[in-house]
Amino acid sequence: MQRPIDCGNCSTNAPALDHDLGLCPTAHTRQQPSLTTRPGNAVRAGLAAILPADREALLVRSRLIMETPALRARQADNEHTARVLLAGALATCAGLAVPSFTLEVLAAAALAALTTAVTTWTRRGGDEDLVTLVDEAFTVLHEAPR
Repeated sequence: MQRPIDCGNCSTNAPALDHDLGLCPTAHTRQQPSLTTRPGNAVRAGLAAILPADREALLVRSRLIMETPALRARQADNEHTARVLLAGALATCAGLAVPSFTLEVLAAAALAALTTAVTTWTRRGGDEDLVTLVDEAFTVLHEAPR
């Protein structure tokens, strides 16, 4: 079950991810994060929720996926599904019925940043702070030359 959230301007039982993506169902004037920062915000919030209790399980699972070709293929399928869902959520944030090409690219880049951070964290034995690696990956995306 997803945690209810108080975003500071409303208190709802909406999934926390909706708030992290800026999809608060209550109309209010709180400044929403930009579409380029919302995926990173959602990832950080998700990691903050699962890492304290499931850090070791995530590390073991990530190692197993990296070492098993069939699981890597399944992971690629899961990432495709996640990309489609994220692009759809970003489209909703932008008031679009379907994701634009730009939003699809943004969703793919966000998932690539997350995947690279988790892969690096796993390869290094989980010794570094995963949230810091994710922050670094999203900073690279945000500050990349245009």
